[in-house]
Amino acid sequence: MAEVFGRRDKRVENLWDRNAFGLPQTEVTYSADQWFVDTRIGQIKAEVRTIFSKMGATLTTDPSQSWRADHAGSTCRMSVDPPDGVVDGDLKVHGTDNLYVCSNAVFPNIGAVNPTLTVTALALRLADLISGGGV
Repeated sequence: MAEVFGRRDKRVENLWDRNAFGLPQTEVTYSADQWFVDTRIGQIKAEVRTIFSKMGATLTTDPSQSWRADHAGSTCRMSVDPPDGVVDGDLKVHGTDNLYVCSNAVFPNIGAVNPTLTVTALALRLADLISGGGV
């Protein structure tokens, strides 16, 4: 339905500060694009309302029930070079042994469809790689 486009000013980073376990603390930098919030989500909501109306249903105003189907991702982007992302083409975290990320977090951007099939393909590929079957 919609995508919040990835940009350098939207990121997850490790800090130099360490937590109680000695691991780097994490900082999430994100701010919603006002156009996206005000305009695009409004357009989508109007379209969903039209679809619901044609089905004889109504769009709820109850904030505990969402009509949206978000698939947050792109927080551990795949890249060739470490400054441009978190994991390499084999889903291994740059500069770290034996640590992999297998989710839609590695996508450079999220498309407007469910990511399940692509994540499943990545999981099968990673399982084959880790089990020694190669890619």
